[in-house]
Amino acid sequence: MSMVSLIEELIRLGVLQDPRLTRILSSIDRADFIPPLERGRAYLAGETISVGHGQTASSPLVVIQMIEWLAPDIGHQVLDIGCGLSWPTAILARLVAPKDEPVNQTGRVIGLEFMPELAKAGIVNLAKYGLLKNRTVEIHCLDGRKGFSPQAPYDRIISGVAATEIPPAWLDQLKIGGRIVAPAGREVWVIDKKTDQSLSKRKHRFTF
Repeated sequence: MSMVSLIEELIRLGVLQDPRLTRILSSIDRADFIPPLERGRAYLAGETISVGHGQTASSPLVVIQMIEWLAPDIGHQVLDIGCGLSWPTAILARLVAPKDEPVNQTGRVIGLEFMPELAKAGIVNLAKYGLLKNRTVEIHCLDGRKGFSPQAPYDRIISGVAATEIPPAWLDQLKIGGRIVAPAGREVWVIDKKTDQSLSKRKHRFTF
């Protein structure tokens, strides 16, 4: 198994559709973001993986489907809530700040992780790809329910943590025209902010 086989499986299942995302996945090895004892399962599309401290890393199927729904673009400011070991964070960073774009681009990802051990591990993982050194990514050990106002507003907000309702802070920190993608059990909220008083809300269901 390899990233190539994982990418092929995601395409076969109809989850991976964005060609730009496909290219980025080929350069960010999921095994680099997985605890050593679990790396043999890094390329299984439907596998959640224990990352310790009672937490799990979402399966590639879930991660990529949510990023496809999020639709981040070059130059976007993204808030990644519950970033964990930061494989999705690295993917988002390359989407909003590609390596072949000018160094003065404004795309950035702010990752929030409540567990100190996971936040530290995520920082180590991201450093392997130079994403902290070039300031494309910041990681903060904070309660994600409050968002991160110092870098607000955001073009996109994504959560790896299931929520029964969207915290008001996320809506407040989202730009007009921005989007939130957040899981709720087997469904995912996709919320677009039309104006300060108008939201478009819909739920998608995972079909895999």
